[in-house]
Amino acid sequence: MKFLKSGLRFAACERGTSAIEFAIGAPVLLVGLVIVTDVGLAVGGRMKLDQAVRSGAEFAMNSVTDEVTLEDMVKSAATGAYGNDLNDVNQSDIPTVDVTKTCE
Repeated sequence: MKFLKSGLRFAACERGTSAIEFAIGAPVLLVGLVIVTDVGLAVGGRMKLDQAVRSGAEFAMNSVTDEVTLEDMVKSAATGAYGNDLNDVNQSDIPTVDVTKTCE
């Protein structure tokens, strides 16, 4: 009977319940945060690429006929820097640009 009373006393104790809830909920929230951050970075990169391509198209529509100049303009729109060495831009951030002229 003494064992039963101590078991009921243990079951009625609420100390530590918030720590257990945190241990269960925190990993779920952290995984969600990582997923949202990853998706946000991907969407931001896609928007930056779209903006660079649109800039190149605008330059092409404004009678810029030199393909090298168009490539440089798209690279500068994508990286925010312009020139032969593109200043201190990381080489992996510079997109590969191939200009193809078509008329639709």
